[in-house]
Amino acid sequence: MEMRWSPADPAAVPFTAGAAEWLGPRECEELVDEALTRLRGDERLGLLFLKVRGLSEQLDALVSDWNSHATQEALISLQASLPPGTRMARLGRETLALVFPRLPGLARAEELAAFVTAEPMLIRAGPGIPVPLDIRAGLAVAPDHGTSYETLLARAEMAVIELRQSAASFAVFQSDFQTRAILRSRLRQELERAEQKGQFELHYQPQVDLATGRVIGAEALMRWNHPRHGLLPPSEFLAGLERMPQARRVDIWVLETAAIQAAAWNGQKPGLRVAVNIMPKRLGPELVADVERVLGDHGLAPEALEIEIPERHALDDLEGAARTVHALRRLGVSVALDDFGTGFASFSAINTLEVNRLKIDRSFVTGMLSNGKSVAIVSTLVDLGRRIDMAILAEGIETTEQRDVLRAFGCTEGQGYLFGKAMEADQLWPCPPLGVMG
Repeated sequence: MEMRWSPADPAAVPFTAGAAEWLGPRECEELVDEALTRLRGDERLGLLFLKVRGLSEQLDALVSDWNSHATQEALISLQASLPPGTRMARLGRETLALVFPRLPGLARAEELAAFVTAEPMLIRAGPGIPVPLDIRAGLAVAPDHGTSYETLLARAEMAVIELRQSAASFAVFQSDFQTRAILRSRLRQELERAEQKGQFELHYQPQVDLATGRVIGAEALMRWNHPRHGLLPPSEFLAGLERMPQARRVDIWVLETAAIQAAAWNGQKPGLRVAVNIMPKRLGPELVADVERVLGDHGLAPEALEIEIPERHALDDLEGAARTVHALRRLGVSVALDDFGTGFASFSAINTLEVNRLKIDRSFVTGMLSNGKSVAIVSTLVDLGRRIDMAILAEGIETTEQRDVLRAFGCTEGQGYLFGKAMEADQLWPCPPLGVMG
């Protein structure tokens, strides 16, 4: 009689797998193909593809700290117990897989995926302290999602890719994932052509002094002049572009173009700053070197350039971001923390990062007149900025009422449709004061 496994069983123990037990890619394929032939009735096979952040780095560290055989002594453990017969495989530098050969149904496979990803994975060797590793997982189940190892693996990987736009820790393959993958592939091809044919443009949204409406700067925003769909905003293509090999080239083009425009404007009005958004993977010494070169090439005063770092990206590697911000500040360049208030550790970020300016996220400004919490948050952030001598700029200002409330709180700078949408450079300057009544 077959024993029924349950993760809630008091006798169940957390799953562990030593490196010597890990299957290789070929062994994993053979295991799955054989297990598929043994499925009976309503039984399912689950393939859970795991993207393990920092796996290769930790294994390399084990070799350095212990000995050349340490990777064979590495032990991975999960907080969850798993069914008998579960096997682990290492498929790549940062990827593992769990194979569940016989499950009673699709729901059990989904339950297992949730258990596995609920807590960090732990890795250790010898007497060392276990190191937690974040995991994201994609699940494919046979025969529902495929009847061969190749198909199941491809679809489990597709599920992980879908997580890039989600805060979830795992995803189950769905039929429309394949359609989305095809659309992403087409987008990549079109973006490659866009770069080659010079279809990207920079538009500039004014940043103003809230008391006078005087333009004090502008944020450079990318647009894609698509041959069929017209002018597309960053939300339509930037996430795809950031994952492409040419992302750095495009980022440098944005920096160069914005610097040239800033130099031209400052010839007419010294002190006008141009803010540039950088792609998340660009935080580091390479960015600092590019900024220093661009300043020198175009004779641009450092204070005329501002680098915007989204708060959520800074929080991904706060220490690395702090080093980058410090290096940029040493060049004399201003740094702004964008979308402030949307991260999980906002106050930790401003305590660690030496930024010049906080940009209050538009979501707080938009709900300010109808949501008491948003009003309190905005008021607190403005007061905080004043106390720590940091400039505060409010994004998403669309009405004079919002502007007046922000001014009453002591916020001095703003940006939003009240003052103007992103526009071509020659439309922005020279211009009269914006968003000021009578």
